[in-house]
Amino acid sequence: MIFVISSRVSSVDPHLVALQRLAPHFGLPIHIIDIHSIRGELSFGYVDKKTVCYYQLRPINRPIFYASAPIRADSALMLNSKYSFPQVYRYVLGQFLEELGRLFPNQWFPGTPQRISNGDSKIFLLDQAQKSGLLVPSFCINGMLPPTRLSPTILCKKSLGHSFMISNKRSYSKEVTITRECILNPKIVEDGLLWQWQELIDTSYHVRTHITEDKCWAVCASVLSKIQKRNASTKKFDRLNWKNFQLATSVKDACKILLKKLNLSFASPEFLLTKEGQLILIDFNPCGDWYGFFNQKRGDEITKFHLSLLQDKVKE
Repeated sequence: MIFVISSRVSSVDPHLVALQRLAPHFGLPIHIIDIHSIRGELSFGYVDKKTVCYYQLRPINRPIFYASAPIRADSALMLNSKYSFPQVYRYVLGQFLEELGRLFPNQWFPGTPQRISNGDSKIFLLDQAQKSGLLVPSFCINGMLPPTRLSPTILCKKSLGHSFMISNKRSYSKEVTITRECILNPKIVEDGLLWQWQELIDTSYHVRTHITEDKCWAVCASVLSKIQKRNASTKKFDRLNWKNFQLATSVKDACKILLKKLNLSFASPEFLLTKEGQLILIDFNPCGDWYGFFNQKRGDEITKFHLSLLQDKVKE
């Protein structure tokens, strides 16, 4: 049985829609698990000298867990107003998923929550990416205050938090590009949160890719104005004109080396293309993010390839 773990069950998530539409053609029994009610459906324990996974209190032989794109660390778990203490719930849920990953380490796709967390840990990721042969930003610093000595004008700013959450304050949970004037705004800077500060890369094109050990897909789009370059990925994607892009063989090979280092089955690396033609890795998206960038035909192609890999995993 394949459990697709997602945080967007209540909304129309194209990743889930495609999986539900295409999985029957592969004969795969998939069950969508809403992480907001995961404790009511999934449980695990040690019974009769073995570790067991239960679905609705029924023991499941060799479960496979598919970590859908929305479960990434910056999904923020999309909690609504009924949660009085969202940070507590996020912590509990993160702990639940991490334990599930430890108990069934070889039964996750593209990787355990721990491996996904590694791919989302920016400083660790950039270090591993550079060692794999990829170009990365000149600096990326986690801290409470902006590194103004390194970049006195414009920085990229992102809120950080425990694995599988982005912030314990909803009002500052979105990734944004900010100017020096915004940096000096105490409401944005002195909020008690850990922030990630990264150099702004002067570029005109945003490149989205999706890679597996054997396949690679890539598209690009011209980004918006300079002040919107880094956060083009979070706003008005439907207005960007994504076109097919040919990723250099050396970059594809380096991505696959990084994929292997992180022990993941797939990822959706994200680049900025400079005017000099250099591709700078800015994110790895360790459990994929492809619908909305690739057209439906390509999106279905990627989903079908995932399902073929899952089919092989079921037969192991």
